[in-house]
Amino acid sequence: MHNAPAVNFPVGRLYIHGLLIALTLLITLLSYVNWWWQTGRWSWPEWGAMLAALTLGAIAWGAWGRAAAGQLNWDGAQWWWHLTGYEICGQVSVELDWQCLMLLALRPQGGPVRWFWVARSQAPESWEPLRRAVYAGQAAEGARAGERV
Repeated sequence: MHNAPAVNFPVGRLYIHGLLIALTLLITLLSYVNWWWQTGRWSWPEWGAMLAALTLGAIAWGAWGRAAAGQLNWDGAQWWWHLTGYEICGQVSVELDWQCLMLLALRPQGGPVRWFWVARSQAPESWEPLRRAVYAGQAAEGARAGERV
């Protein structure tokens, strides 16, 4: 099996991700307003549930706003995530693939998993090489682990 050629792809805050968070917050808020409208009263469990949901939404919104921008690089053998003065090496896997939008997980040797939404619109000229590299890397990992690919 031939390895996919090297590729660099910009990663960072993706607006579709922010839109999904905002829509989830809006739907949650509208659900609670409808709940209140239908029942006409609220007690402490309803207020607590709404507060918890909106707090989690605010945390998600804040995390999206602070998302680090960098480069995801495949050098033909390994994946690297480069930030200014910082880099992580690990394995990349595709968690969701919608052809023009993917959710990738970078699993370093030590440390937490990093999640990246990547879209064709971020770098159209590098999109197909990125897809080839991601899937070639997964196939190579599966072959090394003794799985059938």
